[in-house]
Amino acid sequence: MVGSYTGKAGIDGNDVVWKTGDITVSSVSLPNKALDASGTASSPLKLEKYGYVFDGNTKLSMDNMHVTNSTSTLISPSESWTLVDGSDATSVTGLGNLAGKENEVSYDMSGGAVTVAGKGSTGISSDSKSLTYHLDNPTSLTYHTLDWASTDPVASLDSSKAYDLSGTKVDWSNLSMKNLFSLKGGLNERTLLDSNGISTGLTDSSLVGTEQHLTAGTTLEGTGRALLKNGNVVYDADMHAQAQTHNVLMGNEAGIAALLESNDLVLDTMKNLDKSKDGGEAFATIGGGENRYETGSHITTNIWRSQAGFAVKDTEKDGAHAEYGLFYDYGDGSYRTFYNGRGNGKIDYKGAGIFGKRIEANGTYEEASLRFGRASNDAKNILHDAEGKGYHYKTDSMYNAIHLGFGKILDRGHGNSLDTYFRFFHTHLNGDSFDAGGHYDIDSLDSNVARIGTRWQHQDHRFEYYAGLAYEYEFSGKAYGTADGADIEGASIRGGSVRFEYGTSVDTGKWRVAINGSDYAGKRRGFNGNISLTCHIW
Repeated sequence: MVGSYTGKAGIDGNDVVWKTGDITVSSVSLPNKALDASGTASSPLKLEKYGYVFDGNTKLSMDNMHVTNSTSTLISPSESWTLVDGSDATSVTGLGNLAGKENEVSYDMSGGAVTVAGKGSTGISSDSKSLTYHLDNPTSLTYHTLDWASTDPVASLDSSKAYDLSGTKVDWSNLSMKNLFSLKGGLNERTLLDSNGISTGLTDSSLVGTEQHLTAGTTLEGTGRALLKNGNVVYDADMHAQAQTHNVLMGNEAGIAALLESNDLVLDTMKNLDKSKDGGEAFATIGGGENRYETGSHITTNIWRSQAGFAVKDTEKDGAHAEYGLFYDYGDGSYRTFYNGRGNGKIDYKGAGIFGKRIEANGTYEEASLRFGRASNDAKNILHDAEGKGYHYKTDSMYNAIHLGFGKILDRGHGNSLDTYFRFFHTHLNGDSFDAGGHYDIDSLDSNVARIGTRWQHQDHRFEYYAGLAYEYEFSGKAYGTADGADIEGASIRGGSVRFEYGTSVDTGKWRVAINGSDYAGKRRGFNGNISLTCHIW
């Protein structure tokens, strides 16, 4: 503070003293003055025990003054700071000449998430001896970031203080997001400004911004916007599963498809045992192929599969014979998904199984099998986030498969026979959960296939030839799941297919070898080839 004063000599008792007159203040400067709204006390300019005169020529400089606020509570106009404290002065005259001075003010709050802009004004205390400073109601609140990992409001009003935001613009046009992984499917809401029940004067026209497109990891996407709700400014993000999440269910369909393709291995083994000798038989069946399944889009599988085990065959007195066996179940291969881009993965499964079949003397037969084990799905290049980063995931799930069938073999003479049958296959694959750019919960998957068909067979000494035609229908095969709580677009292999089979076998007495193939058309398209081998042990 700069000023001038006059004085004169005088007698005080036996002393000669200098008596100072009132100080006329020419300028008041507040260099680098920081006013903190977070609880830190400011240090005002303290006037000593003199008389002070602030006239119309007194200049006030607030150029270097700034306001800070590290809290999340908006500064109210009812809050004030003391810039000049004249409570100890002998007299203060004309301080009102410095009242009503304004400057532009802005401050960040909530860790820089929002910037408040407006004006500050000077005033005088009730005793007219101190110069005060307060902020007017803000002209704008500009939001920069919204952290979805936090549930606290970005900014709040103090319910014990007064605000008028009728002239305030709430600008969220450049709002960026943090921790979008915290979003869930459906409507997510965060409070940008909590009014705490105060009538703010804000209207829809106070809000500045346009609807934003949001993408969270590999799981969710949607739209977000700010709006007024119950007096608060809130940000709503309405999220749903990204289209690419459908690939996860397609990968799950590929897993159960691989298990379905092993159903025919059991049938090939039993067919090979039908004409074997009584006693113990060791057997092995191996096969492979490529199959395409329509799922709305489609998947293609390339699976190698095998079964090996031991069986016993026995002919009863009435001419019927029965066969029972147990085996090791194994499969390994790859798949490709074709939906909104191309992905791929690997599948393998390991398990065990049992089967039984009884053929009556009149050619009627019944059969059944049970398989169970664990299947893994190692997926790659299926999921990508907004930056193009790919995510790999692996699932491990238990599976079981049951097959029941019955039929009748009619002798047509000259080594020819006709085998007409009905078979039902139930396959179950457990669900699993995993994280890959978001959290996925995949439901268990069931397949229920009915097959009806007939096969022509011809026996020529040691050789047998056959060909057959069947129709099968998948009644289930629907995959479901969620991505961060949002429903994923389902995938399904439900539908009908035609199966054409053909093969030959040779019996050497101790060994019996069969080679066959099958082609599919319809919901399922492709080719499989199998080789079955049995060896008579006793």
